[in-house]
Amino acid sequence: MKTNEQVVQPSKSDLWSGIIIGLILGAGGLFFLGTKAGREQLRKLLELIEDMELSTEDMIKTIEDIASNELLKHDLQEGTSNVESGNIENVMSKIKMILPTGKKSS
Repeated sequence: MKTNEQVVQPSKSDLWSGIIIGLILGAGGLFFLGTKAGREQLRKLLELIEDMELSTEDMIKTIEDIASNELLKHDLQEGTSNVESGNIENVMSKIKMILPTGKKSS
């Protein structure tokens, strides 16, 4: 029985692409880990990434605080105070009530 399977031969361009990518990664690793200036740049890069992560967490916390305060203000104006901190559906419905619809009647 003959099967109609085709044998895929790697092309020379794939070989060269792999070699070039390997050389670039190797040179980057050698620079960042093998030289004093590279280690300093790597340390700065890691600090920048860490600061971005912390600033993102702070931004999320600030947004949550603002939303919580707005929900409490809305509840006080409406005469209700049953905001549950863990109920996302309740929070989302209250946010939708606070936000303007975007269309104004003229």
